[in-house]
Amino acid sequence: MKFKEKALKPRNIFLVLSITVILVLTFISMVNLGQTYVMIDSTGKEHKASEIRIEDSNKGIVKVNDISTENIYYCTYVTFQSLKKGETTITVKYPDEASTVTHRLAVNSLGMIFEGEGHLFSASNSFKVLFPSTILIILVITIYLCMKFREKRKNGEFSYSMVAIGGAILYCIGSIVSFLIVFSDSIIEFLSQGGYGFSIFYFTNIPTLLSNLSDSGINFAVISCPILLIFAVAVSISNISLVRHEGFKPINLLGIISGLIYIAGFVILIMITMRDFSGSEAEYRIVSSFNIALSFAFSYLVCMLLSTINCSFMATRYKLGNNQDYIIILGCAIRKDGTPTPILRARIDRAIEFEKKQFEKTGKHAFFVPSGGQGSDEVVSEAECMKNYLIEQGYPEEQIIPEDKSVNTLQNMRFSKKIIEEHEDDIENVNIAFSTTNYHVFRGYILAKSVGMKAKGLSAKTKLYFFPNAFVREFVGLLYEEKLRHALFILSIVILFILLMFFGT
Repeated sequence: MKFKEKALKPRNIFLVLSITVILVLTFISMVNLGQTYVMIDSTGKEHKASEIRIEDSNKGIVKVNDISTENIYYCTYVTFQSLKKGETTITVKYPDEASTVTHRLAVNSLGMIFEGEGHLFSASNSFKVLFPSTILIILVITIYLCMKFREKRKNGEFSYSMVAIGGAILYCIGSIVSFLIVFSDSIIEFLSQGGYGFSIFYFTNIPTLLSNLSDSGINFAVISCPILLIFAVAVSISNISLVRHEGFKPINLLGIISGLIYIAGFVILIMITMRDFSGSEAEYRIVSSFNIALSFAFSYLVCMLLSTINCSFMATRYKLGNNQDYIIILGCAIRKDGTPTPILRARIDRAIEFEKKQFEKTGKHAFFVPSGGQGSDEVVSEAECMKNYLIEQGYPEEQIIPEDKSVNTLQNMRFSKKIIEEHEDDIENVNIAFSTTNYHVFRGYILAKSVGMKAKGLSAKTKLYFFPNAFVREFVGLLYEEKLRHALFILSIVILFILLMFFGT
């Protein structure tokens, strides 16, 4: 048996090489920067550099390169150069004997100087590079995900993985913006001083960067607030129109309910995460862990919603090739007299429109597979209803292959696939399309994939006031169908952030 060799995709090469180069440069930069260290003391008094004495408990580990003072905030800066591996205690003595400060410095085998307990939790000049490196890695990942997202869109591979990729892109962008907001003062200082003055990074270490990354959830919620407020208002307005046209039903209020839930969730999130806290360190860690969990879960759902909106819109705009062999028409409720409702008729008309254009351009006809069983309140099956409509439009019976057993969209796809398999020797080499209402196209892609069928969607229009509410219903359905996957992902990330909060700082 011969196995096909999969070519390494350019985006994977880009990802591996880019992150490797960034990590190597980060390591080299950290080693070079870490060989000097600026120790900072805030004494509260004005001192002259010449009057300050430095005592070293273990000479030969570090040497003093420079001593300077700044008399606006009364700070003393002592610059050290590493000499060899070891530990030493530095005592800074000021003219008034009462002003004495001690610091514990450690030099590792690479000559990097650290102040504090444990290298990851210490202050070091080497950590200055962590901020730009983290930004670059997130940026590379974002570019990689965008390349992957673009390929899926180009190939019409609309799926949960596409939503996840889109959500990850949004979260990465939110994380970058979050970092820029947190360190905006230092960035301005850096730019204004020609590359100097990154003072905040003297106190930056790996745990603090991870903490800032975990805090990006609340920042993302704030950044996305205007977009989601517009969405909440839009679905609420559409629901008012829907109730006026279709009557008062709980399902017709789904948009208003979801809008209120979002606004309430956002307000609660801001109130909880932004309030001042006073208490013990253990209580602070518990409260912070809860805030992180809440902000990430909220941000995850926001990313999923925005990504689903985007993917759903793209799915409705995807252009199929004029080489389709079968067009499945997904059924829905029919009228009491056995004729199609406006929504079902729009699905059939969209299939007819495409089939006619395909024949005009290529001379190739496609088989119709009207799919839908008979409900308890329906005089004929949905498939029979659609078949009759197609015949009325002039299509011969031999071009129509009804599927009349399904009771939901998943069965529509599964049973239609079986019918096509009975009609074809090799379904893998058959081009299949499905026609459904615009808000339902994306879910159709997912359900077709779940039964192992490659199919492309045709989007039928619906009334504008009906779309937002129907879309929210589809989004809730998508979340519910993959509830376990969503719950496990949120739980795993929340546990990671909680571990960082309790053991990383």
